[in-house]
Amino acid sequence: MTEIESRSLTDKFMLRLPDGMRDRIKAAAETNNRSMNSEILALLEEKFPVRNLIGDAGKWVDHIHAADTDAEFDKRLAEANAWAAQAPDQNVIRFQKSALGDGWTVAIVVDRYRSAPVK
Repeated sequence: MTEIESRSLTDKFMLRLPDGMRDRIKAAAETNNRSMNSEILALLEEKFPVRNLIGDAGKWVDHIHAADTDAEFDKRLAEANAWAAQAPDQNVIRFQKSALGDGWTVAIVVDRYRSAPVK
């Protein structure tokens, strides 16, 4: 068996649907010109999007830099690190405050080898 055949077998998932749901999915799929499988996948992708860790981290950096005071900067930095600590990714990130001229900047530190937090 090839790797592709093996992978496709492990990606299959049997699901029991409550009465009437199959018909609702079929109707939605027809409305959207999709197969039922594609309709279900579209709904799952909408509900569980892939996390863009680096893009989200960049938004946090912008948010931190928009602070008007040192106290607000530190508060936002702490919020960003609390958010980063919840990341399920193995490439765990953290935000680090660094002096820049007469002000501050933020560095995104990626620690590839730190294990994810235990829940």
